[in-house]
Amino acid sequence: VSMLENRDSVSAKMKERLIQTTTDTGFVFPDSLATIPLHERGQIGIFMILGIGGDKSPNAELMRLAAQNAREQGFAAEMLEVDADLGSDYNAHMLNDMMKERMAKYSRIGFVAASKGAADLITYFYTYGPGVSAADREKVKFVISLSGVIRSSYIARFLVKSRNVEGILIRNFLRLTGRGELLDGIRSLAVDPWAGRDIGGVHSMFPSLRWISFASIPEAETAITDLSLWAGMLQSPAYQWL
Repeated sequence: VSMLENRDSVSAKMKERLIQTTTDTGFVFPDSLATIPLHERGQIGIFMILGIGGDKSPNAELMRLAAQNAREQGFAAEMLEVDADLGSDYNAHMLNDMMKERMAKYSRIGFVAASKGAADLITYFYTYGPGVSAADREKVKFVISLSGVIRSSYIARFLVKSRNVEGILIRNFLRLTGRGELLDGIRSLAVDPWAGRDIGGVHSMFPSLRWISFASIPEAETAITDLSLWAGMLQSPAYQWL
């Protein structure tokens, strides 16, 4: 905290800034996105990536509304439609194909990734980042991770590796209901996306990148994050297995 306060004198006031701009919709801070001239906003690409569950996930509608709101403000915002059920290697390939044209089109680029989307994005950066031109890599300004899986998931490891009754039942249920592909996505979350890689590699490839990670998102009016049914049901057996 002291390092952040010394680096940026307004860091300690972020909460107050958020409260003020939320309660007073007419107030604009002089260093906010709202001050970017309208003709420049169309050159800023904001790309959103969903996680496990895709459009069926609880956050899908919220992220689509956020993209719509950003577009209404003049920004070039859109969802990157990867396959939520498949592995991060597959989705990284999809992201590479999607971003080739977009990298050249915009002057500044940012990503918003939820859940597994963060792991897909990390895999994309490491696998395909070296092939992106230095000029285009310089354009990548931020990543916002929303409860992103940025290390290996203990729940995922339990689901795909355990011989416990709960793990076996869920794996068989997914296969019998025709959702066996979802195991590919879960299996990729059981692997640390940084494993065997230089932690500083992303910053060296994308020198202007700033990463903002929200470990959890408060969903209820009490500002408490609700556990999903799966996470709540599997938490105890997964911890015991580990």
